[in-house]
Amino acid sequence: MRKSLTLLSLLLPLFCVQNHQTPSVAPQCLVLTHVTVVDTTGAPAKGDMTVLIVGDRIAEIGKSEAIRPPKNADTVNASGKFLIPGLWDMHVHWYDKDYLPLFIANGVTGVRQMFGAPEHYQWRKEIEAGQLLGPHMLIASPIVDGPKPVWPGSIAVSNATEGRKAVIEIKQSGADFVKVYSLLPRDAYLAIADESKKQGIPFEGHVPDSISVQEASNAGQKTIEHLTGVLAACSNRKEELRRLAQGAEDQPASARFAGPQYRERQEMALDTYSPESAATLFKELKRNQTWQCPTLTVLRSWAYSDAPSFTDDPRLKYMPRYIASSWDPKADIFLKARTG
Repeated sequence: MRKSLTLLSLLLPLFCVQNHQTPSVAPQCLVLTHVTVVDTTGAPAKGDMTVLIVGDRIAEIGKSEAIRPPKNADTVNASGKFLIPGLWDMHVHWYDKDYLPLFIANGVTGVRQMFGAPEHYQWRKEIEAGQLLGPHMLIASPIVDGPKPVWPGSIAVSNATEGRKAVIEIKQSGADFVKVYSLLPRDAYLAIADESKKQGIPFEGHVPDSISVQEASNAGQKTIEHLTGVLAACSNRKEELRRLAQGAEDQPASARFAGPQYRERQEMALDTYSPESAATLFKELKRNQTWQCPTLTVLRSWAYSDAPSFTDDPRLKYMPRYIASSWDPKADIFLKARTG
């Protein structure tokens, strides 16, 4: 079991307060009694357990009848509550320091920031020092994309030499991994893969249109975001689909990722799905330990951003106004591309 557990419901804020302390303060003791522990290993839930937490570490877990809380401990009767490991959000784009505690309030104790910026390193430093309440952070480099990047602020790469240079600079910057993107030229991508191995830094992100999913996996790409390229790779017309995707590289982001041609390619991939191709691909991904981060919540949000269940969700009051307003279908560039 992970050494950092998050208590759901009413217990979570108290646990966070106990953890949010400066190094100069002596570790406090928090005891959760009569709680049901779910360790997410597949083992059955364990009822009537007591968990002893000292500072930011679990010191003891056992049946409530067998553990006597220390006299100086803050004790919480957690009957009817559940304790689970701290959650990780593995694909985050977050740029507002004031709202970092929202992750903790929802049980997310770790995030993978997918477009790194200087402020993220400062936040991580403050969080680890106990000066800021927020999740542990893994921080990506800025997006590394082709000569005409999709997003502003990306590192533009045109060839193998520039790709290697980008990896070396990213390694020196302190990023945890290189974030590759959709428009990378083939030679640049392969150079990034090779240089990442030499520099000892993972590369993760999108599978560029110039590369097949199998090639990306064999090259050592650690994760694939949004299942990019995976559906097409399961088609018996995969090469044709890749050529069509490459032919759309000059389109704006809204059209590339949600426009009519994108929909046509997705429908074609579904219509030509091959169980045999899929089985072969999945076997290779498993062998190479290429992880998938499908971001299904993002896809669901695109599909239901104008539904009352989303627009009337009371939890929206906790979100920064500028973020909530960007989800309005009238302002959603991807929704416009789907309906325009």
